[in-house]
Amino acid sequence: MIPEEKSNLIKARLILAQQLLEDADSLPGLEGYNFSKPDSNSDDPFFHMRHEREALVVYLLLTCFDLLGQSQPHVTLMKWLTSNDPLLVEERRVAAEGLDSENNDCVAHALGLVEYYNRHHGATVAFNSGIDQLPESARNHLLSTVQVAKEDPDARKPENQGKNISFCGIPINNEARVLKLQKDYLYTKRNEFTHQLSQRHFSSVPMISGIGRNPDSSNTLPVLGASWSLFVLDGKVHYGGVNQEVKDKYVYTLTDWPFALFEVLYSALGEQFDRTSIKLKFFIQVMKPEEGIVVNHPSVEHDKIAELLLREHGVTRS
Repeated sequence: MIPEEKSNLIKARLILAQQLLEDADSLPGLEGYNFSKPDSNSDDPFFHMRHEREALVVYLLLTCFDLLGQSQPHVTLMKWLTSNDPLLVEERRVAAEGLDSENNDCVAHALGLVEYYNRHHGATVAFNSGIDQLPESARNHLLSTVQVAKEDPDARKPENQGKNISFCGIPINNEARVLKLQKDYLYTKRNEFTHQLSQRHFSSVPMISGIGRNPDSSNTLPVLGASWSLFVLDGKVHYGGVNQEVKDKYVYTLTDWPFALFEVLYSALGEQFDRTSIKLKFFIQVMKPEEGIVVNHPSVEHDKIAELLLREHGVTRS
């Protein structure tokens, strides 16, 4: 059972994250990209303000795992080194005994103490513990949204650089290895926002807001289509928006974010959460291969999606 004080802090952060996401949905869609702004000073034509807000939301939600995993108040390295608390004094004694007494290198000794501290009090410990302590169904839900594969070596060959070529990831047939990579990547996502000032995460798809518009129209300001996407194929509902990146020769793909993060964290608090309570507008595409048709709904309120899909397509979201 999560202590009430901790639960209240996480709940407050969830509410803030939802408000930020909803506020960001008032930003432009297709017109918000830099390639639509001739006077933009950015070198990145695909920069979009929505993705900055989504990165902040992801960061806020990921840091909740730190608090979930903290069994005691956080101890800084300086406090650990100087505190007279009997438990910390004992830890320092054990750490000191593990140092090589015949080695007079003070830097090596300092590294040894820091390594011991990090194993017991480092931020990674609390973060991973927060994931491990999730209810099993919530933990499985979270990890199912993080796909990991080895990068195809051909993707690194000079002759393939700069070309519009897609390479399939190579499966990793080691569950323990995949789990470690998943946790490390999630922690990296959390860390990059603060330490590397990373401010981009792809969840919404503003590009899709232009589907169906008249390309000859001189009116380039209003966007009727929504920037969040949802697809229906073979009667199954899929939320669009995929964040994929390559790190250290591994390909990481995140799907169903940030909605899955909200659901996982509310589950940890023991509360039911309906993702459609997040007030967003969605572009919906229903594909019916057997009939050879595609039906588009340019803008549908999140909480009206289930009703529309059932009424017009006989589809229910599981």
